[in-house]
Amino acid sequence: MSGPLRRLAVLRAAEAHCLQHGVDTLSLAAIAKAVGASGAEVSTLFHDEVALLDAVLERHQSPYERGWETILPTIDTPRAALHLLVSTLARVSKEEDGGAAYISIAAQMCSGTRFNLTGRPATTTPMALQLISKLA
Repeated sequence: MSGPLRRLAVLRAAEAHCLQHGVDTLSLAAIAKAVGASGAEVSTLFHDEVALLDAVLERHQSPYERGWETILPTIDTPRAALHLLVSTLARVSKEEDGGAAYISIAAQMCSGTRFNLTGRPATTTPMALQLISKLA
């Protein structure tokens, strides 16, 4: 396995690991073992655990953020912004390919000690910042 398929396998393994063992236990070595690769091979794809988690978040967040581009400008109350966020998370949670893991990882990163969601690229995209400002 190589290229995009290997990258996807690593992302899925990271999602499964974080769902089962928690985000704070994530290591490139554990993911390499899970996908039957060397640590160097996984390090070539993701230089550290932070880059790996950012890629996991991006994998799930990008598709729904594209849908927000037309909806967010019409949202004018914090309640409507919260509805958009919760309805999006409900939809993502039903995705068979890692949706529940994504939500669990994001939730763990909100209160985790090793990896924090605040300030991550996933939370500083224009759409995420726009939603956050509407929630505030």
